[in-house]
Amino acid sequence: MMKKIICSIGLIVAACSVAVICSSCGKKEERGELKRIWYNGSYNRDFKDLNDVHLAEAKRIGIKPASNREEAEKVKKEMEEIETNEYYEVEKLTHSIPYLIPSAAQLLEDIGHNFQDSLRNLNASVYKIKVTSVTRTVDDVKNLKKRNTNSSQNSAHRYGTTFDVSWARYTKVDESDTLNIDKDRLKMVLAMVLRDLKREALLCQTRTQARLFSYNRPGKEIERDNKRLTDRMDKKLLKYWKNCLLDAERRSRSLKKEARVTLRIGDKVPEFILRKDIPLLFPKGKQKTDDEKRKIQIAPCVFLPEYENGWASGQNTPEYPFLISATLLPDGTFQVCDNKSERIPVFVRKFLSPNARNDRTIASLSNVDRLLSEFDTEETDWKIYWSACEKLFQDATGLTFREMNYADKPEIIVVKAPGRGMAQKIINLYDKLLESKSSHPLLELLIRKKLETLLPVPDRQQVYCNKDHWAQMSGEFPLSVSQRETLAMYTDPDCSDIFAVNGPPGTGKTTFLQTVIANRIVHAVLEHPDDPDIIVASSANNQAITNILKDFKIEQPSGDKPANLLTLRWLPGLDTLGLYLSGKDEQKDQYKMMFNTKGEGFPNDYDDPARLEEYRGFYLEHFNRFFQTSCRDEVACQRFLRRQMRKMRDEIGTCLNVASLKQYGKEMADKGFLSKLLRKFQKHPSYEDVICGWEQTEDFKACYDKLVANPEYNALPYTEDMAVRLDISYRYLLFWYAIHDREAEFIRRLAGCDKEGETRGREDYTERLKRLACVMPVFISTFHSLPKYMVCADNGEWDAPLYDAIDLLIVDESGQVSPELAIPSFSLAKQAILVGDVEQIEPIWSISDEYSSINLKRFGLVSSESDDRYAFLHENGFLSSSGSIMKMARKSCSFEVAGERGAFLTEHRRCLDPIIAYCNDYVYHGRLLPKKGNKVKYKDLPPKGYVHVNGVSEKGATGSVLNRAEAAAIVSWLETEKDKLESAYKEPIRKIVAVVTPFKAQEEIIRSLAEQSPEAEAFAGMTIGTVHSLQGAQCPVVIFSSVNSPGDASYFMEQGGKYNMLNVAVSRAQYHFLVFGNMNIFHPERNTPVGNLAKWLFDDPANEVSGNFIYRQKEPLCRYQPAERLSTLKEHTGLLRQAFKDATKRLLIVSPFISIQAIEHDNLIPLMREAVERGVEVVVYSDFRLDCDKQTGVLRKEAVAGRKALTENGVKLILLKGIHNKSLAIDDSVLVEGSFNWLSARRNGSYSRHECSVKLISPEAAKHISNLRKELGAIEPESVLFEPIPVSVTKQVQVGNKICPGFFDADPVNNCTDEDLAGFKERIRQLGIKKTDVSESIMRVRKQYPRHYETWSDEECRILQEFMQKTNDLNLFCSCFQRTPGSIRIKVEGMNQN
Repeated sequence: MMKKIICSIGLIVAACSVAVICSSCGKKEERGELKRIWYNGSYNRDFKDLNDVHLAEAKRIGIKPASNREEAEKVKKEMEEIETNEYYEVEKLTHSIPYLIPSAAQLLEDIGHNFQDSLRNLNASVYKIKVTSVTRTVDDVKNLKKRNTNSSQNSAHRYGTTFDVSWARYTKVDESDTLNIDKDRLKMVLAMVLRDLKREALLCQTRTQARLFSYNRPGKEIERDNKRLTDRMDKKLLKYWKNCLLDAERRSRSLKKEARVTLRIGDKVPEFILRKDIPLLFPKGKQKTDDEKRKIQIAPCVFLPEYENGWASGQNTPEYPFLISATLLPDGTFQVCDNKSERIPVFVRKFLSPNARNDRTIASLSNVDRLLSEFDTEETDWKIYWSACEKLFQDATGLTFREMNYADKPEIIVVKAPGRGMAQKIINLYDKLLESKSSHPLLELLIRKKLETLLPVPDRQQVYCNKDHWAQMSGEFPLSVSQRETLAMYTDPDCSDIFAVNGPPGTGKTTFLQTVIANRIVHAVLEHPDDPDIIVASSANNQAITNILKDFKIEQPSGDKPANLLTLRWLPGLDTLGLYLSGKDEQKDQYKMMFNTKGEGFPNDYDDPARLEEYRGFYLEHFNRFFQTSCRDEVACQRFLRRQMRKMRDEIGTCLNVASLKQYGKEMADKGFLSKLLRKFQKHPSYEDVICGWEQTEDFKACYDKLVANPEYNALPYTEDMAVRLDISYRYLLFWYAIHDREAEFIRRLAGCDKEGETRGREDYTERLKRLACVMPVFISTFHSLPKYMVCADNGEWDAPLYDAIDLLIVDESGQVSPELAIPSFSLAKQAILVGDVEQIEPIWSISDEYSSINLKRFGLVSSESDDRYAFLHENGFLSSSGSIMKMARKSCSFEVAGERGAFLTEHRRCLDPIIAYCNDYVYHGRLLPKKGNKVKYKDLPPKGYVHVNGVSEKGATGSVLNRAEAAAIVSWLETEKDKLESAYKEPIRKIVAVVTPFKAQEEIIRSLAEQSPEAEAFAGMTIGTVHSLQGAQCPVVIFSSVNSPGDASYFMEQGGKYNMLNVAVSRAQYHFLVFGNMNIFHPERNTPVGNLAKWLFDDPANEVSGNFIYRQKEPLCRYQPAERLSTLKEHTGLLRQAFKDATKRLLIVSPFISIQAIEHDNLIPLMREAVERGVEVVVYSDFRLDCDKQTGVLRKEAVAGRKALTENGVKLILLKGIHNKSLAIDDSVLVEGSFNWLSARRNGSYSRHECSVKLISPEAAKHISNLRKELGAIEPESVLFEPIPVSVTKQVQVGNKICPGFFDADPVNNCTDEDLAGFKERIRQLGIKKTDVSESIMRVRKQYPRHYETWSDEECRILQEFMQKTNDLNLFCSCFQRTPGSIRIKVEGMNQN
């Protein structure tokens, strides 16, 4: 037998030899013969111990020594922490702390780097050096002296300049490398490195233990290095983010599921596919023209599954670890890609070691990275290029394409290329930064691993008398209080160059950003008119960019609204303030103001000296008409404008001073000596005179009078009132004057430019950007596109980054931006504002925690997830798998509001107060100030409402989830309500309603049904999408399709227990938020996002929107095919009364609400009693909390009386934790379901609602009644109320009846022996468990009580009867019957005692 086993194993090994070779070969690099290692110097001579030299240099450039560890904590901020990384290992330190001045830390890394380079050049294995001691306090030196008598009291280690490296101990980098180098030869290599550094004058002195410290660098450089504490760590973090981005680009593709062409050509080089096969990859409807080039990917090899005993040991389908991008010509032939970056083949990340799940690998990541960096991208001949790709693959894996493929019939797969390369420009910028020796202050501030020092929040006088607030983009409404406070923080001269604004939904972040931009433009015109600011607004995705583009659109005059000449553009053809940086051809028609990387689009057409006279004439006409002047050129216009602007700026200062004097008894403090001196000789007018003069302008006064009609702006303190007046007057005028000054500046610059002689050089390209900034003050771009626009030709490079060229970088929806996408763009800017909300949609992270962790460890940033450094990176948003640029920016912001970093906008004006209450209560914990009020425009709908749709979720073709009944119900409701909504809102339905859902498949089915609707034309253009597509948008009515049904294990809308998705969905609705779905998934008793949504939705019975339209359809939008339909109150009540008479065994009523008025109106009590006395089991299911008063939480009187009437007459009342069905089941023969509340609907004709139900009869009904019972049984009961009526029940225990109240609370009785108990348990075990298809929550209970929710059989009831004669010990009952105490109490005593 043993021989057979061994043979089997041998066969398996033989069969899998290809895979084994692949894996092992991929981990080794080809290496030449080890070269001779020899040090031809003298250790004593070359590294003599001169402590006095050490000490003098250490004192000159080092820190002030710290007495003890507590003092050391204070000086750490002047130093940089050193930690184990790819170049060296820090041993456990007992008498020193791991901190050095930045320049010494850089030197340590240089030594480790040079040491490894030297080993590679010698064809040796790679090792790390070991750091044994670093900076010591005075106490450390004293303690060390006790153990080491050679230790010097006057140690150079005290100054943060000195570290010890061991001669004798080293760490091997790759343990799988079989070549070992002894410590003596490693010491020789290290000595050569140190001697070379010393000769370069970088080392002042080196001692015999390789103690390295001071080196002679220029004083300014040392100061700069000490100031830039994070220089070395910058590079590590940059490498981490870059590699996370690369890992995301190298994700695996499931080619088996994609349209593909398979080539079986043996060892030949693939050169074409047949022309007839092209439509397989590119269907006709998706082609632009028949002669266009197309991008494809080719998989030349196959990674086959491994088998063991006939079963796949892992992935059971072939996978494709290596992909080559190519261009497919119209005739089907292959061509090398035009874009050089696309010529680099892709090694799929999961097949490179190390990987996340220890899957099979074909090569090592480090080896692949090295090979790819050396890959020649210049080759354009297809066959030579293909051979180069195969050579690359063979160098990495040790195998050819043919060897990693099917043995008998090798295949090559051709597929359509994905949208690959989107991140390539970002990766290129990372590479430039890693090579850069320049300082990048904004980037370094962002990624510095420490919190920015906080500044005091401005007081009220500073907020309302902000002399740096000169401009406003809107003249209709002033800034809110929190917007003004935020602006005061931003304009503080000591504010950090990174400013973060937490902007919850509807709090006016767009208005704030517009104010910042307006202010920048005006300041630039008045303070540096010849140097326009370059302002860029960016974000992560196209939806956010679309929202920004809308924000900067100029409102055009319409027929019923006269044009305001001032607020029009005074250059022809302009309708926006934003220039969209995008090269997508399909967007050209939608966004005329576009700029692509080829220079085409708007700039190419507009930035044209040939049109100079056209622009000049157009501008002068508008200018002279508005100002009633006769200026003849743009320069004269600019002089006029700037004079007016300076007057208004001075007027703003005067207004603020007099208001401050009136309110505080003092003017605003002047900062400069000259300003203070001048003010002594100035005489300000009185506050009253200023107000009187201001009100002389009719437009100002009319706008102000309209504002103060709102109590929010009425009777404000003097400074606050003045701020309001200035926002709608001078500040608004200043913005538009500045815009028109910049338009004139564009004309002036265009007149002086030599368009023919312009190049893409740094100076010319920067000048062109500034010229365009005069026309379009804001450039708008995604982070994917931005790097390719901010490059120039410089020093022989065609893609040299324009570092620091952007004066202000604005990041909108920054809570959605993953850090690795945005980080490098901060090197292009001088200052940044980030606006976002970490409580709304999170980034779509492109890599997992496992791969993020691999990269963190790979670059020495952390040692493990329990590392304190990992906690800091995670909490502050640094990680590519869980972070955001917003979290990082908050760390770098100088202000804190209510314990949270960054400014915080509080006034909410989008949603009605009852709607935003959900977000305010559960997400923002009361920090928002609702300002919208409660008034709805369409009175037939509540502000928040729900429609119960008894549908079932299912998986679509792509794996996304959908619910057909919900989708049909939504479209049906829209058809029903369309005319009334349009009448109320005076807009087409597509502008009134938005439909959102967590699932893409549900979006598609709703859209499909809307397109098939009779109202399809009216629905065209309606927003129907996932929650992600709606962030930043708003609509009067928002319909939320929840999709899930009660059987689902978890709900995507509260993934991870977070409120983000629901927060966004709810806060899109201005007047009405409606949930369509199976309401039985919402459990108000649970403190979860969905549970609290239920609590909020169900707080008032009026929130239920009638679902009668679901059952009124020709084919009802439910699971049933009805025999008949009930449409009137009389039909419903008549059927209910008849049901009590017709039932023979069981009558089941599901009524979420119960009211004594309905029960008494229908005279149901006698009918109930009669049915029970006949032996009919009457069961009523209701919700345990829907009948509670929303203010007090106490059960309403009519509900109390109704429940009592039921239980007193023998009806079993089961109160469930969440039920919304309205059902009636008579035995197994009749089922009625619809929108009628059987035991609570108003019977009074003036109040009764026109509900509808459908009726099913056997045999169709029996199946659905069984399903209904299962659904009800799966919902957790709150309590079961049952009082048997004496007429029909004896006082004896009977099978199946629960008639012994207080049985377990009586005096203890236990006559059950161990033998008896064992016998009872065996009888219960033999019954088995039939009910296996149960919910996840029931399965969790069954781990302790295996028969939980199992149906009580007659045999089990007989056993129960016998057991009750033995004992009343509840614990023994639970042990024997394997059920919960609550279920046994219900069975024995007839009610839940809890």
